[in-house]
Amino acid sequence: MTSQRIRALALASLSLFLLFLLLARSFMPGLSAGRSSQDLGLIESIIRLVRNDYLERVDPDKTMEGAFRGLVQGLDPLSSYLNRSELAAYREAGSVPLYDAGIVLIKEPGGMPRVIDVEKGRPAAKSGVKIGDFLSAIDGQPTFGLSLTELRLLLRSRENRPAVLRVVRQTSTVEITVERTLRPAADCSYAPETSTAGVLTVRRMSPALAGQAANALPVGVKSSSAPLVLDLRTCWEGDADSARAFINLFLKAERAGVFLSRDGSRKALSCPGDPEWGKTPLVVWTGTGTHGAAEIAAGVLKFFKRASVVGHRTPGLAAEQTLFPLDDGSALLLTTGIFVLPSGVKLWEEGVVPDIDLGPPQAERSLYLKKTLETAAGR
Repeated sequence: MTSQRIRALALASLSLFLLFLLLARSFMPGLSAGRSSQDLGLIESIIRLVRNDYLERVDPDKTMEGAFRGLVQGLDPLSSYLNRSELAAYREAGSVPLYDAGIVLIKEPGGMPRVIDVEKGRPAAKSGVKIGDFLSAIDGQPTFGLSLTELRLLLRSRENRPAVLRVVRQTSTVEITVERTLRPAADCSYAPETSTAGVLTVRRMSPALAGQAANALPVGVKSSSAPLVLDLRTCWEGDADSARAFINLFLKAERAGVFLSRDGSRKALSCPGDPEWGKTPLVVWTGTGTHGAAEIAAGVLKFFKRASVVGHRTPGLAAEQTLFPLDDGSALLLTTGIFVLPSGVKLWEEGVVPDIDLGPPQAERSLYLKKTLETAAGR
């Protein structure tokens, strides 16, 4: 490790410590007034020593940004500190066409992001990116310490340009250049499948999804005795309200679950409409790429016994996030509520447990279909 990198890490650690003391004084009322005074005195001493005696002049903006980022992103995989440019990219994500490579990542505490799925037919799959790969850098940007939100922003681009990935695979490190392409315009697609009512593949839980799904599903599906498959295996983006509208196509529930906040308040998720496909048998396919809003859909349909779930346990990212703009043009994206089923079972960190578990992650589609047909035959 170079001396320059050591100094940078030391400065970031110092700033993070200072920031922690300030936040502790503000948000941990259990601290005594005497302790708070000691903290303030300690902060003043450290700032004075760094300003007057450290061997190099400190860039306070750069150092404090690293501290903010480290503190927030240590909370959970989704919470993030977003600087001005990241905030602009986050806000435009749903409003402009973006190019990406079709990589689904998971962020594990204290480590590099890991590839848990690659979308079939997309550039990453064609370029040799493999499930289980770790990404140590994206376009020259080290990934260590970045949140899942930031990683997703890095993988996307407004321009049609390739992504350069530094991949750690077992004991070797390789560099892979992957083309970025526009994602399919439709949020879902329907295809017939033998011995079923067909497969509805859901790519993202967007505001347009419910309408697109209603238009895609054939009329005959409503009266089918064979199961309709809802494929959520690589549905990793979307919002809770879009999930609610999607669920309401198949289920009516005044109280489908709640978002539970830190102070104990509950925000209900309600699906009050009469479901157009309320009598169609359902099977939901899940995988490690089923995130957030898709986990809510799978969990609710399973809880109300509207669907059997086939696949793998989901990663447990079902939460409500709130964006807090800051005075300098940056923002905090914080997890402010976790999704809880009517039974009291939380999906946050626990995930959706399938009725039919296919064993080690990344089972082939043929196994999903085989187990689906076996489930249907046993109804």
